[in-house]
Amino acid sequence: QRSDFKELFKAMNNMHVTIRLLDPPLHEFLPRPEQVHEKVAEELGFGKDVKRMLARMDSMHEENPMLGLRGCRLGIVKPEFTKMQAEAIISAAADFMEEAPGIANPHPR
Repeated sequence: QRSDFKELFKAMNNMHVTIRLLDPPLHEFLPRPEQVHEKVAEELGFGKDVKRMLARMDSMHEENPMLGLRGCRLGIVKPEFTKMQAEAIISAAADFMEEAPGIANPHPR
């Protein structure tokens, strides 16, 4: 997401940007089980514990994702997702400002 937010800041050319956090179905943000290996688990904070990551993903499975945890409800139940997105937005803004100091001034709200 960090790179997506960075590209968004570039495209908006110093205009204000409103970012809506995690509203689409949760499964759109998770890797497919067959994509999970030690490196992915490590990058997502599970060390090299692939089994623990897969178990966590399984615990988030929803029969009907369109009626499940979305938006602010997801942020309350799974605060680590809100934290992850906030960190990605802040890091992307910092990356963007580093590339063009004095010119780039992202305005996330």
